[in-house]
Amino acid sequence: VSIVSPDASICEKISDISNRDSCYSDVAPKIGSQDACGRVSDRDEKTMCYMKLALKLKDASVCDRILDETTKSICKGSIG
Repeated sequence: VSIVSPDASICEKISDISNRDSCYSDVAPKIGSQDACGRVSDRDEKTMCYMKLALKLKDASVCDRILDETTKSICKGSIG
């Protein structure tokens, strides 16, 4: 999914769940939105969304939203 103007509202219009998840995951780091990551249905895609967002914002607190403890530690280690 190609995003011309980063805006999570465009993702809501996508009916295919996988493509919609990819859209939110792509847009979230661009607009700095944890809310957009929270809208991702797929657990792995959501994890990657939070990882990308945390790295983009250089904010380890975003990593706390990751459910898998190992991945959460990797996320925090990548920032710190």
